[in-house]
Amino acid sequence: MEGIIYKVLDYQEKNKLLYLITKNGKKTLVAKNSQTLNSQDRILSQYLTKIKFEDNNKTMQTLKGASLIDSYEEIKKNYSKIKYISVMLEIIDRFTGYENNFDKIYQMLDKALKSANLREVSLAFIAKMLYELGYGFNLTKSSKEEIKGLNLVTSSLVFIDDSEPVTLNLYYTNLLLKLLYETFDKMEVLNEVDYDKLLRFIKDYYSYHIQPLKNI
Repeated sequence: MEGIIYKVLDYQEKNKLLYLITKNGKKTLVAKNSQTLNSQDRILSQYLTKIKFEDNNKTMQTLKGASLIDSYEEIKKNYSKIKYISVMLEIIDRFTGYENNFDKIYQMLDKALKSANLREVSLAFIAKMLYELGYGFNLTKSSKEEIKGLNLVTSSLVFIDDSEPVTLNLYYTNLLLKLLYETFDKMEVLNEVDYDKLLRFIKDYYSYHIQPLKNI
């Protein structure tokens, strides 16, 4: 089984608790003696590390037969990249549960971590995760209806004859659609103004419909 460590906590005197996302769900591994300098699992037991391990199909288990797949050193060397990743891992940590499609979420995260354009990919991941969490936007429309934008409270498109206020105008709604439907490898770079506008909207959307994000 392979998984990506999204959180690490000290456990007892020399151990660590490793919280991983896998294609089969979340796992908690007890990395025994991993806080000692000569531990073989010391490197494997780091935040934001992809490892392979023996799985006994239990939610909590002892780390066994572990090997390193990816330490993401290039990401860890860059504070901005770590910040982009941290909000993605926060969403997985705080908001996902047994009812979620972890196979899909894991593949999304795995692809995101391989992307060169992490700023936009992180924003896209956060937006795409709304659908996995059951809070996606209602973007259905009639071909005859003219769109004005998107309303944050109703999560729906606003049309020209609607009385609801527009939270996100048509220009930014179209940019949001690109984030939602483009694959990570085709994600376009946003200018600072557009990025900040979409980031604020998605941040406010999480705050209103779910809970405020701490790492954004």
